[in-house]
Amino acid sequence: MCKKALQALLEVGKGKLDYMGSRLCQGNADVPSQQGKHSNRPTKTSEVQVDQVIEHIQMFPSESSHYSRNQILTENT
Repeated sequence: MCKKALQALLEVGKGKLDYMGSRLCQGNADVPSQQGKHSNRPTKTSEVQVDQVIEHIQMFPSESSHYSRNQILTENT
């Protein structure tokens, strides 16, 4: 299959096709992308703050959902 036909079939550009071809030749085709996996998150909320918010929310009174309440039906005979 020619490269132009493969590009049209997969609807990808020449650069993407070249990149995947080079990964196949290197034997790295099955390695997942590492995009978004860095650990420098300057605005990430700390675990302490998350725990404080959860504790604050749990202070409010709550009811069980009417969708999940068990209703026991008894028959009077």
